[in-house]
Order: sequence, then C-alpha cells, then structure tokens
Amino acid sequence: MAFDFDDLDEQLPAWEPGVQAMDDATFANLGARLPALFDAARQAGESAALAAALDVEVGGALWGAAGPETAGTRMAQLVKDFAALLVELVRVQTPACACIPLVRVLYGLAVGRGQGEVIVRAPAKSTLPTALIMGHAGSCVKDLNHWIDVYHSLSFGTVAFTPCAFPKVIREYQQVQLASELRALLARGSEASNKLVVHLCGPFAHSAWCCLAESWHQQERPFDSLPRLSDCLGAILWECGPFCSSTEAALAPQDARGASTNGSGNSISENSSASGRKAAELSLEDALSLQRDLQERFSSDAFQDRLGNLESSMPKGSDLFVSERNALFLEAQIPVLEKYGFEGSQRGVVKMLQAGSRWNDNEKYQQNRELLNDLLGLNFEGQKERVRRLELAKRELAASKQESQSGIGSSSGSFGMAALSEDCFRSLWMNHATGLDYTELLHQYIGLGPLIRGVASETQGGEPNWSVHASFEAWITLEVSGNLKHVPRLFLSSETDAKVPIADIDRFIAVIKACHPDCVIAAERIPKAPHMQLWESDRSACLRALTKMLQRARLLDT
Repeated sequence: MAFDFDDLDEQLPAWEPGVQAMDDATFANLGARLPALFDAARQAGESAALAAALDVEVGGALWGAAGPETAGTRMAQLVKDFAALLVELVRVQTPACACIPLVRVLYGLAVGRGQGEVIVRAPAKSTLPTALIMGHAGSCVKDLNHWIDVYHSLSFGTVAFTPCAFPKVIREYQQVQLASELRALLARGSEASNKLVVHLCGPFAHSAWCCLAESWHQQERPFDSLPRLSDCLGAILWECGPFCSSTEAALAPQDARGASTNGSGNSISENSSASGRKAAELSLEDALSLQRDLQERFSSDAFQDRLGNLESSMPKGSDLFVSERNALFLEAQIPVLEKYGFEGSQRGVVKMLQAGSRWNDNEKYQQNRELLNDLLGLNFEGQKERVRRLELAKRELAASKQESQSGIGSSSGSFGMAALSEDCFRSLWMNHATGLDYTELLHQYIGLGPLIRGVASETQGGEPNWSVHASFEAWITLEVSGNLKHVPRLFLSSETDAKVPIADIDRFIAVIKACHPDCVIAAERIPKAPHMQLWESDRSACLRALTKMLQRARLLDT
C-alpha cells in the first residue's frame, strides 16, 4: 500500500501521519515482539497503553507497505500473528478483559478490509450529482462495483469506499482523501452537480456516516473546507439498515419519541413505562436485559434467605407454600416488570412471559431461563441439590457480570450484530489468512465467540465510535440540529433479512418521521433476499425505487 499525499488538495489542512513507516526487517520481527508487548502491558495494568501501542505498530506496518501486493502480504501476516497470540491467550484461559485489545485489532482490520482506499469516478454529465457509496462491514472497494455501476448507468459520479476503522493513521488518511475528493466534486458550479447522494450499505456504513456527518456538520478537520452539509446533502439511501431497537428509539427527542410508530403503526410509547420500552413486544436485546435484571434480584442474599426460610418452614407443594412463594417472587419482580412497561402484578408476569416467548428458541435466552429457574429453586428437589445448583447459578451470574463490566457482554444488539461481526471475521480469514479456519477456531476455543461479538457491539469514548447502537443518538441529534428535514430518504430492505430485522428499520423510519413530519421518506421491501443482496435478488425493484427517489429530490430528470 503506497501512500502519496503530494496529490492532496493544497487548500486542505496540513496533515502528518504521526507514525513511522515500518521497514521490512522491523515488520518481519513484529510477530515475535507481540507477546512481550502484551505481557509488559498486562503486568503494568495498562490496557489503554497496549491499545495505543498496537495501533502504532499496525499503523506503521501498513503505512510502510510499498504497493498493494506488499500491503496484502503484510495484512495476511498481521492477521496470522494477532490471531495466533489471541488463540494462545484463550487456550491458557487468560481473563477475557485482557484479550480485548487484540480482538479490537482483528475486528478493526476485519470491518474495513479496503484499508483506506477511496475510488472516484467522474460523472458522465457535469451537471449531475455525485453518489457517496459507503461499503458494508467486511467489504473492500472492489465489492462495491455493482453499486458504482448502478449510479454510472444514471450518469452520476461516484466516490466509493469502505470506512476504515483501524488503525488510526489509515483512517485519518482515508478521511483526508475523502475531503479532498468531495471538495473538488462539490465545487463544479451548477446547483445539481453540487449535491451529494449518500448510499449507506448496512449498519456499519450508517455508523461510520454518523461520525463523518457529525464532523462535517461541526466543520471539524479535514471537513472544515467543505460547504455546509445541509447545503450539499441531496438524498440519503439506507440499504439493509440501520439497527434501531425500541430502547434506542427512546433516545430520540421527547417530541419525536411520543409520535414514533413501529412497523404496525402503533405508538412506541403506547403501554410503555417512562423508559420508553413497549410492553407488548420485547426485542431480543430487551428480553436478555430483563432476564439479567431478574437474575440480579433473585440472586441477592436477602431474597435467597427468605426463599430458604419458606422452604424449611412449610411443606413444599402446599397451597400456603405456593401462595407465599409466588408473593415473594412477585415482590422481587415488580420493579423489573414496571421498568420494562409491564403491570406490576401476576397479570404482568403472564404478559412478560408471553412477550418473551418469541425468543424461546434463542440459545442465550434459554440459558438465562435455566439460570433463573435455578435461582428460584424450580429445577431440582432436595436441600443438597439446591445448595449445589444455587452455588453454580451464582458463579455463572458472577461470570456474566464480569463479562459485562469488561465490555464484552451480549448486551445491546444482539444476534444481528453477532452475525455481522462473524461475517467480517470469516471474510478477513478467507482473504488474508487462508491457513486459519475461523469456524474451527470458534469450535475449538469457545471463548473467542463472546469476545468477538462483544467488541463488535461495544461503545468507546474518545476515538470515533463504530458501534452500530451508539450511532443512533448521534444521528438523531444531527437530524434535529442539522437542518436536514428537506433531505429525501429511501430505505431498501429485505423482508427476510436475518441480520437486520425489519422492525428495527421501521422504528428508525418512525423516529425520523416524528422528527420531520413533512420529510419525503420511501421504503422498498424486497420479499426474499439475503442481507446486502437486494440488487442481486431484484435489481429492477431496487433501481425503480432509487430512480423515483432521485426524481422526487429533483436530482434526476423525469
């Protein structure tokens, strides 16, 4: 990967890479240096310092690659070196929190395999707009060719890239390239040619766009030399995204939240608690969160002491015992029921169980349910077995808490995010580390899966946040403050997308409608199409919807 910034627009702010390009001899020794680097940081308890050091090492390695062939070779070796160290750490049962910096490196390399590439094609007609195409997680620029071809068939220009999440030097260089290209394309004179159509491929592109758009709106470097975002933005197309749970929808401004609707047209705030959660439905995220809250209350010493006293003071199975035990259960459940929008009564318990029953086939939901039954003493008979199972349940709960506090839990979001992150890793393995079988590694080292899924859904401060879920609040804030109500929107999605549920997209649409009641919003549903394969499944329907939106935005002649 050869980087030459002599061609950057001279009017853009000066930028320096901030890392030393790594020569071949130093790179050849990187794999041998990694364990010592890791051990030193771990002994010093400096995980942040380790993360910074790894960013510099990987940045120097990729910045110093002389041409695409060398870059590909170095990328493959980096993946093998970091994967080998991670597997060894998991094998010797290193605490999960200590492994997170290594997983972040691999995840950062996996989600943006293009590593800073930005491909530009000039429009066939100088009076037409430019499409900014942001690729899906795990893609590289060559994977975006069919979207590029679609816009070129309409005579539009294109700027296509897969957002680089890691390392910092390559991410910043990509942003500098992007700002330079946008500056040239958005200064061509005519009103239409100065407009931008943003095409976001999947939830990852949406998250990256939120970061980019916020920096642009705030006129932060390197976007401070561009025209105002609200003046340039002509239309936005979301494809197979974004995520938006009912909990995240509650982060919207109060006026928007009150009017928001789900896919069935029902208000999100209907039958809801102050938290904004809807009682009639539970997303998987909310169902697992609810189970964790119940586990917390049922595992307390006060609850367990009272339950033990009941079991020792009256015959099990008697009407009095059942009545007293149910009352004890309900006393502990009421705060959790009300938190999630259910009535604090036995009727509310029934409604809660009915709402959660849609996830009965989910493995994590099943595991949590068994843990709850153990805490309640419902899975066994006899005092000795009760003590043994209760101790085991408390250990599992403690491990779950530690995992959550380490930022690697299965909290916000879910099966979709887990599937997307695993797709990214498979893609990384297939393209850069053919000697490693990702699926086999997951089977052999069961601790790897939770680490990968946790890093994929974590939120971080300071650096740009690539978490799909944290991006929601940033975008809604920009919607309200950025004067974007005039921008037409199109949502392309699949009714059978197993990774981004249609209900998430419906909630996101509803919140935008609440923010901007008069905004032009269209949605095209492809009946049967895998995630990010809408155009392959029904190109004519996708093209028809895109063309109609561009015409309504007055960016394409009728």
